Amino acid sequence: MNQATDNHLSEYYSYPVYPDPPQDRQTHPDVLARVIKQAEALSGQGLVVVDLDSTIYDNRPREVRILREFGATQNIPILTKCRPEHIQDRSLTRSMTHAGLSQAEAEALDAAARDFWFDRFFTSEYCQEDRPIPGAIEYFAKIQNTKARIFYCTGRPLQMEEGTLLSLSRDRFPIPDGKQVFLWMKPTFYMTDDESKLHFQEKLKSQGTVIAAFDNEPLHINGYHDSFPEALSVHLLTEESGRGISVHSSIPSVKNFIF
Repeated sequence: MNQATDNHLSEYYSYPVYPDPPQDRQTHPDVLARVIKQAEALSGQGLVVVDLDSTIYDNRPREVRILREFGATQNIPILTKCRPEHIQDRSLTRSMTHAGLSQAEAEALDAAARDFWFDRFFTSEYCQEDRPIPGAIEYFAKIQNTKARIFYCTGRPLQMEEGTLLSLSRDRFPIPDGKQVFLWMKPTFYMTDDESKLHFQEKLKSQGTVIAAFDNEPLHINGYHDSFPEALSVHLLTEESGRGISVHSSIPSVKNFIF
């Protein structure tokens, strides 16, 4: 790795891990080895599908930067000291209360914070604040070495393509080349993430044999499980949208890509 990458990763690894999973959701890191074994057995004929946000990338540094800048514009010093551990899901109100605001203060600021967040979160500049989930770089290098085709299927809009490619290159993830590695992004900004994942699942059916899919959103990983029942669908226990959707009981979860 070059010096810039070393500095980038050292910053990431000082961040805390995600909270422990709920008691009703156990982790099964052994599934990671099973995916590699399956990819090796298919000798380059298999497809591995993976989301980006909160799956191979920790978005909390991006959200921390946004909340700190919001705090600075609103003259709220406590928000300028926001830390990654204050971000536990996609709720800005909860993030602001974890950072130290009262519930009433956070609720009063929610609309303004949401507008500020929306203008920045879906940009190439801000997505480069993200940090790799532990073990992800090494794991997908192993997947690439099996000759399996890798499909990054992300809810990021096409406007974020430049920053996404820069991040993948900087962090030494497999780089999309249109042959073994592919980057599929939302074709339109206002397509929802749910719609984009259904769109990708239909497209994947004509691409070959899906052997594994990785996603953090319960609805999305359940969808991969339903669309590709023979594949190993794997849920990442990181951030999610918090809609109260349960991961299918037959889908294993992992906290990261270390095994």
